[in-house]
Amino acid sequence: MDSGSDLRVAYVVDRWQQRSETFISEEIVELRRQGVRVEVIALGPGDIEPPRDEPAIRLDLLLDRTSRLDAVVAMLRRPVAAARFGAELLRMTPERPPWRRILPVVATQLRGARVSWVHAHFGWEASGVAQAIASFLGTGWSFTAHANDIYVRNEHLGRKLRQASHLVTVCQYNVDQLRSQYSYVPDIDVVVCGVLQPTGNGNAPPTEVDVLGVGRLVEKKGFDVLIEACAQLVKERPELRVEVIGDGPEREPLHLQIANHGLEANVRMVGDLSHSEVLERMERSAIVCLPARIAGDGDRESMPVVLKEAMVRGVPVVASDVTAIPEMVDDRVGRLVPADDVDALTAALDELLGDEQLRSELGAAGVERVHQRFLLASEVRKLRADFERWAR
Repeated sequence: MDSGSDLRVAYVVDRWQQRSETFISEEIVELRRQGVRVEVIALGPGDIEPPRDEPAIRLDLLLDRTSRLDAVVAMLRRPVAAARFGAELLRMTPERPPWRRILPVVATQLRGARVSWVHAHFGWEASGVAQAIASFLGTGWSFTAHANDIYVRNEHLGRKLRQASHLVTVCQYNVDQLRSQYSYVPDIDVVVCGVLQPTGNGNAPPTEVDVLGVGRLVEKKGFDVLIEACAQLVKERPELRVEVIGDGPEREPLHLQIANHGLEANVRMVGDLSHSEVLERMERSAIVCLPARIAGDGDRESMPVVLKEAMVRGVPVVASDVTAIPEMVDDRVGRLVPADDVDALTAALDELLGDEQLRSELGAAGVERVHQRFLLASEVRKLRADFERWAR
C-alpha cells in the first residue's frame, strides 16, 4: 500500500457494480491500495454481484428502511448543514431525486466516517446526489465526465458544471468539447481511465480469434462496419475468425447482417461475458477492432478502455480516427481509419492479418505506450493528489 494521508472520500455511482463500468470499481480499489479510505454510495444495483469486501451504501435499499422521522432528526441535529442541504435541493429541481429525503441520514453516516471530499462518476443522477451530500457535509465535490453524459442530451449538465467545485474528465478531446459547448466550465483535470498490468507468465497464448470486437451493441461502436469489412475479407481469407463480445439493441440487426452476407461460419456474436473472460479472449486474438463513430443522437466514445486493455496485452488495435482515440492510437501501435469507411477498415485489417511480424512490433509498442501513459496506478495517483489538494 502506498503511504498516504488520512484522506476519506465518498464515491457516488449510479450502479454498483456494472459490467460496462469496471473502470470505476478498479479505480476505487486502487485508491484504497494507495491509502485512501473510500465510502461508496450507489443509487442502485449493477449487473455484477459485488465482492463482500467492496460494499456500498445502496440508496434504493435505504429508501425502504429509512423513515421521514429519521431524516428530520438528522437535519435537526445539524440545522446549519440542513439549511445548506435544503438550498441545494431547491437548486436540483426539476431533477427531484426520489432519495432526497434520506440523504441527510446518509450524510450523517459519512460525517461519522470523517469524509472530507465527495466525488461522482458521470454527470447524471449520481453527480446530483454528490452535490447534495457535499452540501450537508460542508465539503467540496467533483465528478468525472466521461462521454454519454457529455454528448447525449443532458439538460442538467450545464448547472452541474457551474456548481461543481472541480471537474475531472478522461481525455483532452472532452476538455475541448466542454469548453466549446458551455459558457462556464470549472478547472478540469484530465485523469485517464487507466488499465492494470496483466498478471501472467509473459508467454502469449495461442491465437484463436483473428479479429475481436468488444462493446455494447449500439450505433456508436460501429460493429456493422466491421461485419461489412468481414464480408470483403472472407473473399481472400475464407478461414477468417471474428468474434464480437457484448449485447445491446443492435444485436438482432447485426445477426441479420451476418446472415445476409453468409458469414455465420466466420463471425460469431458471443454475447456478454465477464470482464475476466473478455480479457482472456483478448489475449487470444490477433487484432482488437473498434470501428467507432459519432451516433445520430450525438453519443460517442471518448477514450475507450478496451483499446488500452488490448494494447497493454500486446495486441495491436484497429480503430476509427474519431474523438479521443487518436490521443492513444497511431500507426506505431495499430491503425486508424476514417469512421464508416468499409474499404479503409478492410485494408487495415488485411494488412495486419497478413503480417505477423508487424503485429508483434505494433503490440510491443502498444505495451510500452500504456506503461508510459495509461497505467491505472499512475492515473489514480494523479486523482489521489487532486482529492488531497481539493480537500485541504
